[in-house]
Amino acid sequence: MTAFSANCRALFPTPHFALAPAGVILMPMLHSLRTRLLILTGVFSLCSPFGFRLADAQTHPAQESVTASLSAQARAPSPITLLPADAMAVYAGRPVATTDHQPSTAAGFLALAGTARQMGLWPRGGRHYADMLSALPLLGRYPHAGALLDVTVSPIGADSHRLNTLHAVVLVRCGEEVELIERRIAYAIRAYTNDQVSHVEQVDWRPDSSLGGPDTPITYHRLLDSRLPEWAACEWGPIDDLYIVGFGTGTWEHAARAATGQAPSLGADPWFRQAYADCRGPDAQIAVLLDPLRIRDRIGQTAPDPADRVIGALQMNRYQKSLHTFGRLERAITCYSASSIDGQYTFTPVSDPHAFRSEHLALIPPEAEHYAIMRWSLARWLPRVVRAYVASRSEQHRATINTWWDDLQTELSINVQQDLLDQLGETTVLHTYPPHPLGVPFLCTFLFEIKGDPARVERTLARLLTPVSTPDTQSASQPAAPSDRKPCILQARRADGIWYWQAGIFAVLGLGVDDNWLVLSFSPEAVRQNLAYLRAARTAPVTQGAFRPDRGARVEPEPYGDED
Repeated sequence: MTAFSANCRALFPTPHFALAPAGVILMPMLHSLRTRLLILTGVFSLCSPFGFRLADAQTHPAQESVTASLSAQARAPSPITLLPADAMAVYAGRPVATTDHQPSTAAGFLALAGTARQMGLWPRGGRHYADMLSALPLLGRYPHAGALLDVTVSPIGADSHRLNTLHAVVLVRCGEEVELIERRIAYAIRAYTNDQVSHVEQVDWRPDSSLGGPDTPITYHRLLDSRLPEWAACEWGPIDDLYIVGFGTGTWEHAARAATGQAPSLGADPWFRQAYADCRGPDAQIAVLLDPLRIRDRIGQTAPDPADRVIGALQMNRYQKSLHTFGRLERAITCYSASSIDGQYTFTPVSDPHAFRSEHLALIPPEAEHYAIMRWSLARWLPRVVRAYVASRSEQHRATINTWWDDLQTELSINVQQDLLDQLGETTVLHTYPPHPLGVPFLCTFLFEIKGDPARVERTLARLLTPVSTPDTQSASQPAAPSDRKPCILQARRADGIWYWQAGIFAVLGLGVDDNWLVLSFSPEAVRQNLAYLRAARTAPVTQGAFRPDRGARVEPEPYGDED
C-alpha cells in the first residue's frame, strides 16, 4: 500500500485536533463559503503530510531507489526547520519507508479523481478540488513542510469579513527530481489561466554571500494574473535539494532567505529547538506548529471582535506557541505536545508507549494494526470547538443557535454538560479494529473513558439521539420554534443497544456504551464487535501483541489535570 494509506491509518488522530484552532480562527473571516472551502482544501492539499510510497511500476521508481532516496532524505534536515521563524501555522510531514506492495484504496480514489477531471466528468465548479486531490501523491513522495506566513481580512459589513491578503509557502525536499513538480505547476497554469490575462516572469534573487549564501544569483518564476489582486502572485523555484512554492508576492524570497541562513528560521529558534527535540520531532511522521496569538493579533487589526471571541472560546488566549508531533513505534501511535502558556514552557506526552497502562493495553484487539492511548479529554475540547464555531458567527446566528440548543435540552430534560461530558474521563483509546471494508483512512474506533455514571451517560444519549433537528439559521431574525426546525439528513436509530446514524440506505457511524467506555466507530457492526471484545477483555488476561516497553524503563504518567 502507499505511504498515504499507511500514514492515514497510523496517524488518523492528528490533523483534526491540532488544526481545529487555526481552521476555526481563519474560516469565519472569509466571506464566501466557496472561498472558504477552496482555501481549506488547498491548505490540506499543499500541506498534506501523508507520504506516498510509489509502488506502482508504471509511475514510480524501483523499490530499491525509493528506499535509498528515503534514507538520504532522513539524513537531511527536516524542511520544517528551514521555514521562516515568523510562520503563524506549520504543517509538516515525511513519507513512510516500507517495503510492502499492498494496494491502496486511498491512492485509487485520488487517481480516480484526477482521471475523471481529465475526462471532463468532474462537475465544472469542483474541478479545482479534483486537481488538488490528484496532486497529493506527488507532494507526498518527499519530506515537505507548509506554512502560513501572513493573513489579513477586511470588513464588508457587520460581522462579515473577506480575505484581504494571504501569504503561504511550501518546501519540498525533492533533490534533483524537480521535473515532476514543475510539470504539475505547468499543468495548473494551462488549466486555470492563459497568456491574455497572465504572464510568467523570471526573477533573479541575489543572496547575501556574507551571510553564508551562494555567490551566484538564484532564478525562480512568478505568475501574475490580471484577474487577481496584486499581492496574489504564485512563485516557484528550486534551491539546492529544496523546491519552494509560494503564494503571495515576496513569499519565495522570504522562504529562501530563511532556508539559506539569510534570515531567522525555525531551526534557529531556541524555543522550537527545545520543543522539537522533546517532542521527538526528527522521528515524527507529522509535526504541527501553531501561534494562535499571532494569528489573533494579525486578524484582529481589522476584525478584533471575531478574533477575540474565537480565541477566547478555544481558551487559547494564553498560548504563545504550540507544537504537536505524531509518529509510530511498532503498532503504537505516538503523540507529544509542547506549548508556551503565559510564557512558561510545558511538555505533555499525549500518547507515549512507555507510559501505557496494562489495563488500557487490554482494550486493544490483537488484530488492530495501529492504536493510540491518549491523555486527551473529549469533555474538554468538544465544548471549546463548538463554542468557537458559534463565536465565529454573526450576532443573530449566535442567538439563534444558543436558543435552539437551550430549548432542545429543556425539551429533552437533559443537561449535556453535566449528564454526558462531565461523566467522561481523561483517557481516549483509538485503534483500527475492525478495519474499514474499503480501507478508508481515518475511519477507526474510538473509546472514550467514562469516569462517572455509565447509566447516566446511556440515558442522556437515549434522549439526545431521538430524531433531532437543526436550527434554521437562514432565518436568524427570529428563533425557530421546535416545530419549525429543519430535519437532519442523518437520522439516529437504535438496535441491540447500539445507536447509529442512517443516511438513506447507508448506516454510518455507530455508538455504544460499555461499563466504563463510550465506543464510537464507523458502523454499528464495528461497535458491536468492539463491545464484545471489551466484555471479554474484562475477564481475560492481556495476551495481544501490543507494545510493551522494558519494565525497568516503564514510567507511569502523572495525573492529567486541566491545563486551564
